[in-house]
Amino acid sequence: MSNTVGETQEEQRLRFHHLVKKVVDLIIDLGKKARAERESLGLPNKRPLEEFEQRVLTAMVALGGKSELAAITAQVDAGTEKHSGDSAVLFTLSRLEGEGFTTFQRVPATETEKVKIFFMITDDGEALLADAMAGID
Repeated sequence: MSNTVGETQEEQRLRFHHLVKKVVDLIIDLGKKARAERESLGLPNKRPLEEFEQRVLTAMVALGGKSELAAITAQVDAGTEKHSGDSAVLFTLSRLEGEGFTTFQRVPATETEKVKIFFMITDDGEALLADAMAGID
């Protein structure tokens, strides 16, 4: 990100997070549209998972179905040479959220802890993952 003249590091950080939020919201909307299209055709809310999506959902299940982004990313990257990064996992979780396969819970900051965001796999997400692992599309 380029440095805007006179902008502090904190202002840059806030601008960056605002931009990421906009992208996440757009991706969630795309997921919602995909789900709505399936439903309008009378189809179940299912589709084939891409390999990375399957790894993300598998990581969530391995972590007990509810985890923070960094833990999910670490689990996705475990045993791989190429690391995906938080952004790839966040954007994948966002798409899956729009489609109803994941959700999130925001825990407000306290005097001793920062805001926490937990991502959770939904029942539909678990069913989709089970179908993918069984080879069902």
